[in-house]
Formats: sequence, structure tokens, C-alpha cells
Amino acid sequence: MKTTIFYFIILGIVIPCRILAQGDAFNTKSPVTNFFEYGKQVENADDNYLNLQKNFERFCDNAEIIRFVSWKKTGTVRRAAQLKKLMKKNAAMTPPYTLAASVRREGENTQSSIRLERISPMPDRKMIESLLPQEIDASPYMNHDIYELSFTVNNEFFRQYYVVNRDTHHVVHFFTNIFDSDIKTDVLMHK
Repeated sequence: MKTTIFYFIILGIVIPCRILAQGDAFNTKSPVTNFFEYGKQVENADDNYLNLQKNFERFCDNAEIIRFVSWKKTGTVRRAAQLKKLMKKNAAMTPPYTLAASVRREGENTQSSIRLERISPMPDRKMIESLLPQEIDASPYMNHDIYELSFTVNNEFFRQYYVVNRDTHHVVHFFTNIFDSDIKTDVLMHK
């Protein structure tokens, strides 16, 4: 069996995740999506939350360890200092988990697995903050909405902040974490 290592980036920290593949079971040219966008067409900001909830329940093998509490608009991006503050808040509330996906092919059968995997040892907050960029180009995020996602993992409470594009209503990849990680559509098709 061929083993390929893919990396998810969580707030600038490279976290290795194993993707198991044999032959053409995992198409590296497959389009990518994320749990916010896959499913119902995103027509408003709340559709992101609905997709996230449904996709976690449908695709994550250990979905029972997570409970989504709330999704609410908390403001609008007006300046770079605001984004930097949100990055620090996200760093302080980074859950010690990553989204790990694998695809296995045995003969004609292809199976995939998506799980929340615990990161151990989890880097401490100061180390995570040291990896945050000192300067931020806020122009792609200006005048877009800020949303707060509250959730628990194994009954531990977390809060993360996302920027949602006002025009497209999609989550903007700025605060990379376990929920807006790119997932190959091949993985979802074999669930």
C-alpha cells in the first residue's frame, strides 16, 4: 500500500496527516472543497454553518465527539489590527485536533475515512502566536463580516472566528483551522 503524507496548516503550524492510497484510489488532481461549502449551495452566511453541521455528522467517523453550539455575526472587518486580534484569539482557542482523511483501495472496493485526530503534544499558545504573521494585508478582507463559531470537542469549549465574504457568503480562508481545511472531493465520494 502506498502512503502519501499531506499537510494541513493550522494557524501557520504544519500538521502532518496521513493519506493512505494505492493505485488511483486517491486522485491528487481531484477538486477540493471544505465542510462549509460542500452540500447546500451557500446563499447566505448561515448556510456555511448548516453545511458544517450536516457534513460533520455525515462524513466524520467520530462526529460524536463534537457539538456545535452557535454561529453568530460579531462585526465587520475595518482594519488590519482587528484581523491580528482575531488571529490571536483563534490561536488561544485552537483545539488540539486536526482533520485527518484517508482513502484505501482493496481490489475494486474503495473506502475513505475522515476523523478528528488529537494532536499530541499540542504546541503551547506562545509558540503558536510566534508563528502568526507580524504584518497582515487586510485588503482582501475589508468590509467583510466576522462570525464566531462556538463548539465543544470532548466536552471542552472552543471559540473560533471566521471572515465571511459579504458578496459570495463563503468563508474566506484566513484563519485556517480544522473546519475550513481543504478536503479532496474523492474522499467524500467514497464515504
